[in-house]
Amino acid sequence: MYLSLYSTHGYLVTFLVYAVRETVLVQAIPLNLVGIFISLNSTGYSPGALEPIFDLTLREMTFRYPETFRGFTWTKMASADVSACSVEGRESAIQHMASLYQQGRFSRRNGRPVIFAPLACPMAFYPVADMAREMDVLVGTCAITNVAYVEKGRFPTVLSFSSVDMSAHYAAVTSVVQHFNWKNVAVISDAMTRSDSRVNVVNQEMCRALVALLQDLDPIVNVLEVQADSTTQNWTTPLRIAHEHSRIVLTCTAQDRIRSLLLEAADLHMADGDYVFLLLYRIVNWRRNDSSDEKVSKMLPSTMVVQRSIRDASTQQALQTPRERPSNNSLDTSSSVQRSSNVSEMMLTMSEYLRAVAMPCIDNLEIVAQVMHEVSSSSATYIGGRELARTFYNRSFTTLLTESEVKMTSRGTRRSIIDVLQFNSTQQDFESVLIFDSATFKLQKSSTSRVRWKSGSDDAPPDRVPCMIAERCRAEQEARRNQEIAAGASCATVFSILLVAGFIEILRRRQSAPDSFWWWLSDHNLRSHNRIPAYML
Repeated sequence: MYLSLYSTHGYLVTFLVYAVRETVLVQAIPLNLVGIFISLNSTGYSPGALEPIFDLTLREMTFRYPETFRGFTWTKMASADVSACSVEGRESAIQHMASLYQQGRFSRRNGRPVIFAPLACPMAFYPVADMAREMDVLVGTCAITNVAYVEKGRFPTVLSFSSVDMSAHYAAVTSVVQHFNWKNVAVISDAMTRSDSRVNVVNQEMCRALVALLQDLDPIVNVLEVQADSTTQNWTTPLRIAHEHSRIVLTCTAQDRIRSLLLEAADLHMADGDYVFLLLYRIVNWRRNDSSDEKVSKMLPSTMVVQRSIRDASTQQALQTPRERPSNNSLDTSSSVQRSSNVSEMMLTMSEYLRAVAMPCIDNLEIVAQVMHEVSSSSATYIGGRELARTFYNRSFTTLLTESEVKMTSRGTRRSIIDVLQFNSTQQDFESVLIFDSATFKLQKSSTSRVRWKSGSDDAPPDRVPCMIAERCRAEQEARRNQEIAAGASCATVFSILLVAGFIEILRRRQSAPDSFWWWLSDHNLRSHNRIPAYML
């Protein structure tokens, strides 16, 4: 036993680490499951909302895989009075992990540990994932996370079953930037200091992850982050700074603030099709029957929205009312079918939002249980969290409780289909023009619609032009005209001086020339009415 004291990404952790090197038989190690729930009761990720779902799903798994779950333990650590998007939430996560460690929940001698952490904000999730990495413990999350593409090397034991993982959106954004060969991008990051704390933290984390991923493309892409705060000031200054850097503007703000941003962009003459606004949310209810509707409609063709596909089967199922499920032949008793229907009955009482939160969590538990059953049946040695995580990669799972098809990518995340939308002025609605698949990491053209630009050109608007700002362009054009006029006047003056000097020289030479110089013409022959006859030449 030895004392380990280290700093992990901004917080200090002290552990007593046991040097356990021996091989332990899997049959002697029951599952040691841990659930960490941190959220205010007003959210869908609150302990009150999720704990019953986890309890009921785990009960079903014990009947489906009795040998695997024999002697298992289920420890829940909950904080319902703090937000996962706050400093208090982060401290709560650290305290829960430290307490669990002191209880020996992560020791191999006490069982095979698995952590379920449905934490909706990275501020609380990162400490859990960091400590799990150090102890080589598998972590499954069904909440919105940003860990998959941005910092996968930092979290090798994490699996994300979330159907709305924002990291897929970030990868889609970078793919769009590269697809259109844009070399310069301005990112407007909205701090929203006077908004709800959770919205504020989530937006800041979203902006941080996006900027980090775009900066990884340096020197191919030059990124400028413009700080803004829409709760205390207007968008004019951030927009002016952004369009001095690039005509491609990525807006990182809340969905309900996009309309005001577009209105101010229109006032700055950015609605002519020369600019492209990349949005992470589709602007909803933009028609408000006011004087600004026309101005917004002129800006919409200059937007490009990156959002989760509405065709994604898992998303559709999450928003549909669960139907009665038929019994499954793999279930031995009618009681297990009844327990399965209890999950459905619970979901029937939920709102669409809560069902969308619950279904990935049910999938998380069921898929982990399935893989743990496979591992315990085929392996007689202890497997750490890193190796366990890799057994989920590039696999497809069919869940019985939600009847979902879940595909895991090579990064340990649930497969996501992301649509890139453009506004169709004829139909007055958005349509998908590009499709991003998080499993293949490729951007493909839509089979139903093509990319259209407001300028009418088939080529995407350039990110930069020789003159970026209209006011500056007019000043430069005026200066160039003045320079051209001045240069022309100077040339005319020099030519006149040379002409006069040449004429004087001719007169001087004529006066001094002898009479034998026959080519000198007399004054008589220089008169216009007394020209030299052509036949004399």
